[in-house]
Amino acid sequence: MPAQWRLRPTTPAAKVRTAVLPFNPPERDERLPSVGTMLGRIYKGRRVEVEVLETGFRHNDQIYPTLTAVAQAVTGTHGTDTNSSA
Repeated sequence: MPAQWRLRPTTPAAKVRTAVLPFNPPERDERLPSVGTMLGRIYKGRRVEVEVLETGFRHNDQIYPTLTAVAQAVTGTHGTDTNSSA
């Protein structure tokens, strides 16, 4: 192992230069509709409605973390179904 890869004891000067930055959680994704918005779509002849929540989406009184999870629950498949209106 090269010498520059080996761990060296931390010097007091190195500790002074080290800064701990505060963790700022990410803001809500701007692409998402406002909390409380109802999204609707027709899938195989029936209306599917989803409510936008602060931390996910509600469909049929069940909470899902993503719209993809809702779509998977509704369609029973994972991914894009190009024949969803059939």
